[in-house]
Amino acid sequence: MPTTTYNGVEFEVSSEPMPTRVIDQKLQTVQAKLMFELNTSTAYETAMLEVEQAILGWTRIDPSFSNRLNRNYPLTVPLQDQGSMDALRMAAMPADRVGLANSSNPPTPDELPVVNNAGYNWWPTSPRIHYMTEFGPLPYSRFMTDAEAYAGGSPPRELGRFIKVYEQAVPREFRRPDYGFVTEGTDDAVLQVGFIPFIQSEVIYTWYQVPYPDAVPWNTIESTYLKVNNAEFDGDELVVGYQQGTLLFTKSGPLDNWYYGPGGRRYVDVVYYFTRNLNGWNRYLRADGTLVNLVRKNVPGNVPPYASADFTQLFNPGAG
Repeated sequence: MPTTTYNGVEFEVSSEPMPTRVIDQKLQTVQAKLMFELNTSTAYETAMLEVEQAILGWTRIDPSFSNRLNRNYPLTVPLQDQGSMDALRMAAMPADRVGLANSSNPPTPDELPVVNNAGYNWWPTSPRIHYMTEFGPLPYSRFMTDAEAYAGGSPPRELGRFIKVYEQAVPREFRRPDYGFVTEGTDDAVLQVGFIPFIQSEVIYTWYQVPYPDAVPWNTIESTYLKVNNAEFDGDELVVGYQQGTLLFTKSGPLDNWYYGPGGRRYVDVVYYFTRNLNGWNRYLRADGTLVNLVRKNVPGNVPPYASADFTQLFNPGAG
């Protein structure tokens, strides 16, 4: 069987055919059986850690730059009609038989599913392990080179590999007494509270696979609640970001909802919730269409209703 070396780990893909591909038009997934021949001098747990890291990829804080995450890409399956898909998860099939070379004992029914029918010996002399691996489109953007990944300003576009942004418009009527109504032609006042159509947006950022707890910026998150962005956020030379003062950080998802990732490391998907106001949270739209800045009444120093913060630090694993 042909072997492949990926991220330093050698493996084979069983042929049924090679690889086994089941395409679901809705989910767009691919499945393949991967077979590894383990080094008997290496502890089983260590070998499996290396295998899972190599196939699924892994994340860690850069040892030289604490404000950056190092990524190891997952294995990809190329498809002519859909580009490529990345390894999302691996399900270990029952472990292959060990020490049964030249055995006269026939396999039992529960052993049959793990037998590789690709043409090699039914009873290998070295330990082997089989995985059923599922491939699919990642839930986040993926850059192909480091030069592309680190291009741009805030936040570092490298984080785009593991960030998904979701925006939902929230139409509403904004009650405003100064936007009252009169009858046309007579200017007779109407006893109805004035309102204007107003569209806010809920903006959700999900930062996937953040090493827990070391890379979660705990203190930064707590100090940024109910603040607005102090500069344009998530923009670069190619993309216009959210304008200064238009995003309000309202809440975060459960930060302790960690899970075990590739190789047994703990990760958490950090979710940030923002509300977008196109006029700006510290500005007021007058009836004549002009915008004015707001400050707190009876508070010296021209203090705005909402303080501001650097939102890029929410995605800085070294921010603390």
